[in-house]
Amino acid sequence: MSNPYKHDLSIIILMVKSNSKKRLENDLKVEMKAKKLQKTSSSGNSKMISLVVIILVIIIGTVTAVTFYRNGSDGKNYDEFAMCLAEKDAVMYGSEGCTHCMNQKLEFGTSFQYVKYVECPLDLELCRAVGIVAYPTWIINGEKYTGEQPLETLADLTGCELPISE
Repeated sequence: MSNPYKHDLSIIILMVKSNSKKRLENDLKVEMKAKKLQKTSSSGNSKMISLVVIILVIIIGTVTAVTFYRNGSDGKNYDEFAMCLAEKDAVMYGSEGCTHCMNQKLEFGTSFQYVKYVECPLDLELCRAVGIVAYPTWIINGEKYTGEQPLETLADLTGCELPISE
């Protein structure tokens, strides 16, 4: 005589196997999602660190540039020197697009506001009248000095004193 529950037992075994297989598949899916999340998280952390480093570099660069511009290329304040140049009628002729003019201006930092300066593209007649053919050109005591001039040279030509090193 055959076991009447044998058929039911086979069905139960199949159901257990089926559920085990599904559970295993689900476990694998959960594990894969966890690994993916972990990768994303660590990748997100490294991206965050990179962003923080970039922001710090920008801040430090900006502070350095502002300090450099405010006080001149060597960190000194040239206000009195620039005002003395203006009193001695030393005039710099240049153009906004001229890199040598920009370098000369940067040597003074914000003190350049006291230098007598003519923007030649905006005042062509004056620049032609005084014979400007290259930028920058300084006119000091009626003499032309073309190109970037070291501040020491400007001091020697005018008798103006440069700031003393601190």
